[in-house]
Amino acid sequence: MKKTTAALLLTGVAGSAYAAPAFDRPGAGFNPEVLAPGSMIWEQGLPDVTRNKEDGTTSTLYQYDSRLRLGLTDQLEVQFFGDPYRRMTTSGAGDVDGPGNAGIALKMNIPTRNERASFGVMTSVEFNTGKAAFRNYGSDGKEARSVYLGVTGGWELNDRQSVAAYLDVTRTDEDDVYTFSPSWQTTLDEDWALYLEYKVSFGDLDDEDHLAGGGVTWMVTDKLQLDLYSDFGITSDSTDYESGFGVSYLIR
Repeated sequence: MKKTTAALLLTGVAGSAYAAPAFDRPGAGFNPEVLAPGSMIWEQGLPDVTRNKEDGTTSTLYQYDSRLRLGLTDQLEVQFFGDPYRRMTTSGAGDVDGPGNAGIALKMNIPTRNERASFGVMTSVEFNTGKAAFRNYGSDGKEARSVYLGVTGGWELNDRQSVAAYLDVTRTDEDDVYTFSPSWQTTLDEDWALYLEYKVSFGDLDDEDHLAGGGVTWMVTDKLQLDLYSDFGITSDSTDYESGFGVSYLIR
């Protein structure tokens, strides 16, 4: 479960002349804004790649995450997400590929009195629908659903720049993993934007995971966005990198 991407990242600063559709890709968190009732967005990784080296073994995961978002009310949207195909390569152990898991999420925008501020909450559950190698397991080795809760908040600095903070917790069986990510973004013109972010994951992990990086987006049309990003591990025990290319499209 991603979840990908921090508030206001590459979605256009609220109220600016360069405001774009409220895409959630890319970034560590999600956009606090929800879609208008009846609006629909499709977001697709092409792919998102994670590389990690541990105890002399290097593993690389390629994910083609899909997410369909539908606006329900002025403050609520539903999301259906899944991983129709993923591939894991492990040095000395060969490759494993097949479908990943799927799930459903609800996102709510929290109204504020300050037009420069924006807050959102998202919760989701991920079901073990994928290949056995890609399912979620608890500490007892049995399959377990993964439940997620995330909050994000953003602040508009001016017509071009904003900052954001994101926090989530993902529970699988009795194991809790937390992620915190501050970020900064700027729009360059009506088509291009970039962002920088730092994120740390901690909790029921062998080691804390620290990454820093950023990405860019290009609004090809007023409905179609392409994104490219990379985050790199900044400690010896962290993930080597997380990188990806993706597309987001406003269907209606």
